[in-house]
Amino acid sequence: MNLTRIVVAFERIPFAATIFILLFFQKVSPVLTGGEEQYLAYAKQFVNPSWIPNSFSLTEAAGSRLVFQIVVGWLLQFLSFESFVVVARTITFALFAIALGNFFEKIALPKLWTLLFFQLYIMSPQAFFGGEWIFNGFEPKTVAYVFVFFSLSFLQDKRAIPAALLLALGTYFHFLVTGWIVVIIALWWLISGHVKLTLQFAFVFGLATLPFVGYLYFSLLKDSKHIIEGVNVDWYYSYFRLRHHLGIAFSWEYFSTQQLPGIMGSIVCASVVFKLKKGIENRFSLLSNFVVYAVVVACFFAIVALIDSFLLHQEATFFLKTYPFRSMALALFFTFLLSGFCLNSKLTFTWVSPAVTMVLIGLFVAQVNNNFNRQKIHADENKDFNSTIAYIRSNTISSAVFLTNNLKSSQEEQFVRKAEREAMYVFKFTPAVANKIYEWVKRMQIIGEVKSGKIAIGKLKHKYNLTHVISEGPSDILGLEQVHQEGNVYLYKVN
Repeated sequence: MNLTRIVVAFERIPFAATIFILLFFQKVSPVLTGGEEQYLAYAKQFVNPSWIPNSFSLTEAAGSRLVFQIVVGWLLQFLSFESFVVVARTITFALFAIALGNFFEKIALPKLWTLLFFQLYIMSPQAFFGGEWIFNGFEPKTVAYVFVFFSLSFLQDKRAIPAALLLALGTYFHFLVTGWIVVIIALWWLISGHVKLTLQFAFVFGLATLPFVGYLYFSLLKDSKHIIEGVNVDWYYSYFRLRHHLGIAFSWEYFSTQQLPGIMGSIVCASVVFKLKKGIENRFSLLSNFVVYAVVVACFFAIVALIDSFLLHQEATFFLKTYPFRSMALALFFTFLLSGFCLNSKLTFTWVSPAVTMVLIGLFVAQVNNNFNRQKIHADENKDFNSTIAYIRSNTISSAVFLTNNLKSSQEEQFVRKAEREAMYVFKFTPAVANKIYEWVKRMQIIGEVKSGKIAIGKLKHKYNLTHVISEGPSDILGLEQVHQEGNVYLYKVN
C-alpha cells in the first residue's frame, strides 16, 4: 500500500465531502435517540392532536419549538419516524459539512489534522461539561447549529449584520443555543473595544428576534410560576430531571465526579489558549477568543450553581433553566480544531501525515462498525417489545392509557410513538411549562405510591383513565389481569 498516495488523495478531497462522509456513516441510522423520540412525537402531536387522543405526555405549549414543530409535524404526516430521521440527519449533516468545510478552508486549517480531531470530537462527550452535544441526532438545536456554522465565516470577518441575521434564524429553532453564542460573541467584541460593532450586532439580532421573544414571553414566561402548591417546579426541572444539563451542583458527590473534571479541563484548555492567543495567527481569532470567553461565562455560572445549591439550598433555580452551559460544546469543538492546528505546526516529520491518515481511517472504520452494531443490538433487544406493541395496536382502543413498568428507558421513550397510545407518565418527556411540570411530578409520585403498595392502582384508573400496564418482567402490582406475554414483556389490564 502506497501511503503517500492515500495522503495525497485525502488532501484533494474537499473538506465538505470528507466531513459529510465522517458524519453520515457514523451517525445516520433509523434508530431514534431519546431526544428524537420526544421532540418528533411532540411535533406530530402538535400538527395532529388526534394522533394520541387527550395526550398529556405529548401536549404542551410549543414555545421555542414552534417553527420546528410546524415543519416537522407536517412532514411526519407522510414519513415514518425512522425514515424521517434518516432523511433529516442526512440533510442537516450535509449542511453542516458545507458550512464547516467553507469555514475551515477560509481559515486554512490543516486538512489531515483537522479531520482527525473532528473524528475525535465526534467520539468524545462533545462538551467540556453540562451534557451538550452537536453531532448526533436531529432535534431543534440541530437546525440551530446549521445557522451557527454558516455564521462562522461572517463572525470571523466581523461582519455583524449577516452574522446576526443567521444567528437570529437559528434562534427561531432553538433560542438558547444561538442566544448564548450571541452573548459570548458580543462580550468578546465589547471587551476588545469594538463597541460600535457590538451595538450593531446586538441591535440587528434583537430586532430580528423581537417577534419571537414577544411570543415566548406571552406564551411561556408571563404567567410562569416557580412554586405550585408547595412544589418547587423549577427544582424538579433543574435538579431532579436535568441535573446533567442544569443542576450541575446537585450534590458534592455528583458535582465532583460528574462535572468538576470537565470544568477543570475547560479552565486548563482556556488558560493554554489564552496564553498562546497572541502567538496564534489572526485567522484563528474567532476560535481562540470564543474558547476563552465561553469558558469564563460557563465557569461564572458554575460558581452561581454552587452558591444556589450549597448556600441557597437549591431554592433559586429559575436561572438554571436558561441552560448557561450550552456553549461548552462549541468551546470544546473549537479547542479540538486548535489542537489539530498546533500539532500540525509542531510535528513536521515526513511520517506524520501517513500516520495521521491511518489513525483517522482506523477510527472511522471502527465507529462505522459500531453504528451498524448499535442498529443490530437495538433490533435484537426490542424484538419482544415490538411484538407486544403490535398486539397493543391490534387489541386495544386508541384512547387506552398505559403505565410503563420497569421498561428500559429507551423502550419507555419509544412506547407512545410505536403503540400510538397514551402513556400516563414518561420520565424523559419533561414539560417546560410550570403547570405541566407540576402535573408531571404528581403523576410520578402517585405511580411510586402504587408500586410501593401504598395506594391501589384502581385510583389511577379512575383519576387518569389508566387501562393497561406494560411491564418488563412480571409485575407485582395488585389489581392487574395478565392479557398477553411476549418473552419477558408482560401486558396487563387494570381491573
